[in-house]
This record gives sequence, structure tokens and C-alpha cells, in this order.
Amino acid sequence: MKHFIFSIEFVFGFYCLLLLIVYVMLFRMSSISIRKNLRMIVYVMLFRMSSISIRKNLRKRNSRRVQTLMESEIAPGVSIVAPAYNESVTIVNNVRSLMTLFYSRYEVVIVNDGSKDDTLEKLIKEFDLVQVDFLVDYLVPCKEIKAIYKSRDISHKRLTIVDKINGGSKADAVNAGINVASFPYILNTDVDCVLANDTLVQLIEAVLDSKERVIAVGATLRMSNSSYVDSGMLVEAALPKPILARFQEMEYIRSYLLGKMGWNYLNCIPNVSGGIGIV
Repeated sequence: MKHFIFSIEFVFGFYCLLLLIVYVMLFRMSSISIRKNLRMIVYVMLFRMSSISIRKNLRKRNSRRVQTLMESEIAPGVSIVAPAYNESVTIVNNVRSLMTLFYSRYEVVIVNDGSKDDTLEKLIKEFDLVQVDFLVDYLVPCKEIKAIYKSRDISHKRLTIVDKINGGSKADAVNAGINVASFPYILNTDVDCVLANDTLVQLIEAVLDSKERVIAVGATLRMSNSSYVDSGMLVEAALPKPILARFQEMEYIRSYLLGKMGWNYLNCIPNVSGGIGIV
């Protein structure tokens, strides 16, 4: 991963250098508006700040702490909340993917947001679920929760299924998951997202490294087109084959590595993606 990050950094460095050369040439040849000048300067500054942030994060990686977080029973607990609506085709593999992360204390809360297909039925059959008594404390508003399901199989003890009335938005489904969650940290993601095995370790490590209060932590998203996924587990990441998808992949990388990592240097990231974020 380190080599991948530095190669992307090199590409952006070369790109920004070209922009800077063009900027100087245009400035000498003709009059450019102040707005365009400032825009160019901002992009160059963002690249420089993102480079510093990326190198700083790489230096902070502590292999001993990573191993501790993977094994310790006193690591900060994390509840993964993933809404699902009409996900019958892929729901089983997606849930298995979320249950294979390298972390000692976490649970997976799948919120069936009033699906009209057999999403819930497939989950019940695949994971041997039974309805359980559960006192829901509606700390945040959401539509009525109809039932809570847990697995009779001890190997699926991390899994909780919430069946609720459709609330018309992802936010309502996430709120329902928060009301059921057992741990203080909440990771919000989409049920069809494939997370890297060390996702929770890296996110919690960012919280522990900070000397100030952390409101939220985000992560880089990439397209999974052409990547090798086996039984819900990401085995090898690869670039998408369609040319248009590659442009979208490049935009994802630009927005995260150049944009958000640059603003991270100033401690003023404008938002955390709804695809993955921990609070």
C-alpha cells in the first residue's frame, strides 16, 4: 500500500508541476484574472499539504499497536451500521465481508430498511437467525423497529439484524442502527461496500493518535470494478478496465488524496464520506 500511495503522490506532483509551469507562462504572456491565479495557488498548496499529511500518516503507523488492536479485548469497541434495502442478490456475501475484519471488539448491525424483496428471509436462512427480545432506546429519531434478530450460531455472535419500517432515507436507517448499537464508536458504511481487513484498526488508530478530541474519521474510497473479491473478502485491488470507470477512479483518488488529505493538514476537513466514516 505504501508504494501505491507514493506512486499516486508522484503523479499528482508531476500534474501540479505542469500546472505551475503553464501558470507562469500564461502570467508572462497575458493578463490572467486574480480569481484564476488564486485557484492555481490553492491547488498547488493543497498538493503540498496533502503530501505532508500522507507522509506523516505513514510515519505514524505502529505495527505493535496494530497487533494489539487486532487481539486485545480492551480495544475500543466499534459498531458497524450498514443499511440494506432490496439487497437480496448480494446481501449474504456483503454481510460475510463485514464479519471478516481484523479487529478484536466489533459488531455488525445490518438494518433491513423495509425491503420489499427477500433480503430478510435470506439473512434468516443463511445465518440461522431468531427473533430476540430487545429493549430499544430511541436516542435518535427513526421509524418503528419491528424486530431484532440474532444468530443461534456462536460463530456469528457479532451479527445483529434490525428489521424496521422504511423511513425513506439512509439517515433514518442509520439512526435505527445507532439505537441498537452496543459500542461507543459507530462506523457508518453501505452494505455493498467491501472494506479492507484492517479498516477498523486504521480508523481507531487515528483516534488514539490524536491528542485532541476526535469528532469523526474518514477513509479513502475506491471502485471495486475488476478487483478480486472472494466470498466477500477483498483479495486484490485492481484498476477498473473500462476507460470511463478509470477516470472516475482517478477522480476518487484525487478528491481523497489531494483534496481531503490537504485539508487534513489544516485540521478542517469539510465532510466525511457517507460511504465510510467512524464517529
